[in-house]
Amino acid sequence: MEFINSFLPTIESFGIWGYWIVLLISLVESLPFIGLVIPGTIFVGFFGFMSARGYLDIGDLIWFAAIGAILGDGISYYLGTKGIKFFLENG
Repeated sequence: MEFINSFLPTIESFGIWGYWIVLLISLVESLPFIGLVIPGTIFVGFFGFMSARGYLDIGDLIWFAAIGAILGDGISYYLGTKGIKFFLENG
């Protein structure tokens, strides 16, 4: 519990950067192979807990997480359809 209490002022100082961190985590989690390594759901859940404590706004947090997930899925789709030449033997 001491670790969380010492970590709270750091999160409070994030301000607007906390939302961008959630967007980045959601984006990276949606990318192929990286989502297996980085447990983005845990981080987004943690930031949701911080919004419940009043450090972040839940509405903005939802928007940033959704936009990050949509962008990550779009990049994954692009890599799957147009990026196939990277995986061909002749490419």
